[in-house]
Order: sequence, then C-alpha cells, then structure tokens
Amino acid sequence: MSCRNEEKNSYVAMGILLFGGPLLNPIIAAAAMSLSSVYVLLNALRLKGFKPVR
Repeated sequence: MSCRNEEKNSYVAMGILLFGGPLLNPIIAAAAMSLSSVYVLLNALRLKGFKPVR
C-alpha cells in the first residue's frame, strides 16, 4: 500500500496531473506564477549583494 502512495506522490512531484485530480483556476495559477517570478527576482537581487565571510 505504501508503494502505491509513493508512486502517486512521484507523479504529482513530476507535475503530471492524475485523472480526477484537482484543477486550478487559471487566474489563480497566473497569479501564483507571477508571484513566483517576483520571488525569484528578489532572491537574485539579494544574492547579488551577498559577500561571503572569509
């Protein structure tokens, strides 16, 4: 039984939508993608000024 759950979780982790899975509203998905891009940009700018301690 646990093998089946691990199998299902690996498909979800790979981004494959299982039949009967939840569908996301496209507007919410677009907002989430936009926020993700902003988050990545902010992290890149934060790391740009990072100076490691020697």
